[in-house]
Amino acid sequence: QVIFAQDYVTLPITSGFNVDVIAENRPAVNYTTTSIDYIGVNNTLLSLSLPGATIGLPINGKINSQVNSTPFLPYQLKDYTTNNALKLTANNISGTLQVTNSDNFSEIYILATSGSGISNFSGRINFTDNTTQTINNTTVFDWFDGGDYAIRGVGRINRYDDLIENANSNPRLYQIKIDIEVLNRNKTIQNIEFTKTNSDSNLSIFAITGKRPINCQQPTNLNATVLNTTTATLSWTGANNINNYDV
Repeated sequence: QVIFAQDYVTLPITSGFNVDVIAENRPAVNYTTTSIDYIGVNNTLLSLSLPGATIGLPINGKINSQVNSTPFLPYQLKDYTTNNALKLTANNISGTLQVTNSDNFSEIYILATSGSGISNFSGRINFTDNTTQTINNTTVFDWFDGGDYAIRGVGRINRYDDLIENANSNPRLYQIKIDIEVLNRNKTIQNIEFTKTNSDSNLSIFAITGKRPINCQQPTNLNATVLNTTTATLSWTGANNINNYDV
């Protein structure tokens, strides 16, 4: 087994969500405001707290990414009882997510999905020193069958007939990586603007996580040998003969 020591931080989103697309109770129409796909199709996400649900998003809203390159990367969804996504439905429509954050990041990760086809977006990261960084045009897969998913197989529910659909490994929420430019890695993010750049689909954004820059020298040859359910042996090679690391 391999140990990963990246330092990930979830960013609390204080404003900008405009829809509730996660049903935590029945009837689903009373516990959501819209669907993931087009109105008229009426499918949306659900929580495992919904009576009778055997599939769904975690009750506490905590998701650990399933992308192999970022093991243990966490996301925190907004409370299911309130607006919990930024939904953009038309070409050139924009929205801004305000965050509370005192960290600096080398990368950020957006948790998003798209209904009724793929979505594209561009955007801008605004820092507290009034500087900005452009987000280039980015694709988010349809919530069925796309790659780089952070979580999948969470099911969906029809808002009007309460029918829960277990679609095997679907629906999916995807992980979008955005590199922070080197000159911005000592800055603090204030908010992030998103602009949808295509029509005929629905983009939903749920959460943001950042990766702190690595400021110390990294060890190599990280390994773990599991001895039993509570014990493991850890080993590594210190960088430049440095062997005093916090675990």
